[in-house]
Amino acid sequence: MNSRIAYDFMTGSLQSQESTESDSENSIELDVNLDALKKSASNVFHLQCTSIQEFSEGGFHKVYILKMEDDKEYIGRVEFPVYPQWKTESEVAVMKYIHLNTNIPVPKVYYWNSSINNPVGAEYILMEHLPGIRLCDIWSDLSIKKKKTILLKIIDIQLELKKLTFSKIG
Repeated sequence: MNSRIAYDFMTGSLQSQESTESDSENSIELDVNLDALKKSASNVFHLQCTSIQEFSEGGFHKVYILKMEDDKEYIGRVEFPVYPQWKTESEVAVMKYIHLNTNIPVPKVYYWNSSINNPVGAEYILMEHLPGIRLCDIWSDLSIKKKKTILLKIIDIQLELKKLTFSKIG
């Protein structure tokens, strides 16, 4: 099972093959082998990956939920080749750094591959699926008081991140 994804440089968005013109000079396409992503998850977690479901996407990645035979779910985050290798490795390093140096909840990274020369055909990260509800899905239904509470928590997170120091720039 393959998924064709295109990144449009003009809009900064990912598009599935159905909504993409393959001859666009402003985009590049990526064939992702979802069966290989399932197999990688099966190897990492030592359980059969029974299903894969598209979950979300960002500016430079697509996110899949990988369900294992024990009903646990993990995240497969497939990266688009924008800033190849460095972007994936940087994201993994930042998540690990934040986990080790703050109390901010970040998903645990179980495995990552920063090369497109793998069976999946793209850089990817296998990580913990944290419980919760996406804020964008409920924000408009929240009271002003609840929104204020959430924003104060976000400020606390930003303050905690601001306290971190690094020995080098970059």
